[in-house]
Amino acid sequence: MLPVGEAALESAFHEYTHLVHQSSLNNQSIESELWETGFFTYLLTPKQINVVKRSCREQGWQEPENINGMTIKGEFVKHVIDARTQKDGTSINEIAAILAITFNKRSQIALNDNHPKQAMTQRGIR
Repeated sequence: MLPVGEAALESAFHEYTHLVHQSSLNNQSIESELWETGFFTYLLTPKQINVVKRSCREQGWQEPENINGMTIKGEFVKHVIDARTQKDGTSINEIAAILAITFNKRSQIALNDNHPKQAMTQRGIR
């Protein structure tokens, strides 16, 4: 059984992944403020924050002044849904599970060299 915080995070990813998927299927839009502002923010652990800062220094990038979390926005969830369903036919439940595993206190943050528009990504470890 997952701790309460992890269970809530998993539930949130399932809820919002299904919301984005259903809105796409029904050709409906999600309230623009929710879509643009974000569904919720994943709070980074102190170790994850240190990895982000160290990676930025190593790459010669400006170190972020205030990085406490990563806002999960509709565009991001839609991108993951589109990529996973087109690439390998992953189901919506599987996509929600992947997102929930990716964003957790044991996630390791690493550079994503294969996608230049995505400066950093998280690799989930359970």
